[in-house]
Amino acid sequence: MPSKKERKVHRGNSVEPKTPSGRKGLGHKNLSGRESSQRKNPSGLKPTKNREMKRPWTPLIGSEPTYSRDQVIDAALKIGIERFTMASLAKEVGVVASALYREFESRDHIVQAAVAKAASQIKVPDANQSWQDQLRELVDAQWELFDKYPALSWSLFKVPVPHLAIQDQLRLTVENLVAAGIPGGAKRAGFALKILGDTVAQVHAVQYAMTEKDKSGKTLAERHVEEFEAHRDEFSVLMMSAEFPSERGFLPEKVEFIIEALEHPPRK
Repeated sequence: MPSKKERKVHRGNSVEPKTPSGRKGLGHKNLSGRESSQRKNPSGLKPTKNREMKRPWTPLIGSEPTYSRDQVIDAALKIGIERFTMASLAKEVGVVASALYREFESRDHIVQAAVAKAASQIKVPDANQSWQDQLRELVDAQWELFDKYPALSWSLFKVPVPHLAIQDQLRLTVENLVAAGIPGGAKRAGFALKILGDTVAQVHAVQYAMTEKDKSGKTLAERHVEEFEAHRDEFSVLMMSAEFPSERGFLPEKVEFIIEALEHPPRK
């Protein structure tokens, strides 16, 4: 039974209960049944409902990393853009996998950085050549780059605006093509770089896929020949080749086809 003193109620005020520590309780009900004015939201602002704020990614805070961004990017290119995992990448660099997140938000961001660094190795063709030979030289340079980093060709299709990595080289190449007399000026020169770049990447990606083996141990190129022989007719001869083409597939023929079309722009 509470004592008379504990039941005492002052006129106009109620006695607020105390917590076990002796302090006045916050957010508890007083003897009048009303909640205390001291709440968990002392600011008085209305709480937002169902609103989740997505925080931008920031590098993990802590001691300085024992590696550089370039080390990680080089390791990704060495292992293979299509093959590396965060664990294999960390092992190559000599750190634990979680340490990589000090510099990179995700694996995709490492892929993008690797593609940008690889693409930046493409040089501007010799401006003293004809515009046709400048395009051929650029095609050769791009193919050699894809041979150096085999998965780069199809990885480009997964990277947003990949040409930004070589924007300066492309701008100078367009200027050189225009100076060499490419029909249609800068607009047509830019289109030529776009269509040739896409063609080289696509052909190389197909060639790369042709070397992959299935469960039976056969490559896609070998299965290509088998399917051709099994369905040989007049139309298939036009569309396919019994023997898979040269190392570069049909790229030389496609490049010359495009150059010939550029030499004879459509009449307005």
